[in-house]
Amino acid sequence: MCLDFHIHSVGYRYQHEPGFLIDRPSGSGDYLFLHFLSNIEIKTEGQIISVPSDSCILYGPDFPQWYTSSYNPFINSFFHFRGMNVAHYMDQFHIPINQVFYPRNPSFIEIQIQSLEKEVLLKDTLWEYSVAGILMQFFVRLGRSCSGKNTGYTNPSKLELLEKFRTARIQILQHPEYPWTLE
Repeated sequence: MCLDFHIHSVGYRYQHEPGFLIDRPSGSGDYLFLHFLSNIEIKTEGQIISVPSDSCILYGPDFPQWYTSSYNPFINSFFHFRGMNVAHYMDQFHIPINQVFYPRNPSFIEIQIQSLEKEVLLKDTLWEYSVAGILMQFFVRLGRSCSGKNTGYTNPSKLELLEKFRTARIQILQHPEYPWTLE
């Protein structure tokens, strides 16, 4: 399976002045993924709500977009893209469209958006293939982080502990030459 998605614009850790406002009543004409790195206000279902940092939204092409940060600097990472069967893939990956969501483990998001930005800016040899691979991995990881099927845990401390065990397991598997102990 290969995603036929094409990135039009990408921004890594953009910072805006307090009061910066995006108001697109008819959407942007493409899909827009946003990762908010600061608290913001966003209009959803006709109401303005405050959402914390590390919240996300994936806007559909014609869905109204309104978000701002009235009092604080506004920081976000984003990418605009188009593609075939986007809604189908997002459904398969359990990623909501046009609603704010909170990935369980968002640490990968910034790393991958930074990689996307680098590929799009440099346009090095075979960059389109690299972007396609990064996008596939991004959406799979985002889907895992949005889906409740992985662990069964909802307690944040248990999820944090589980993530530490996963990280340790990866380290052990990647470095079998090291004399690992339980201490």
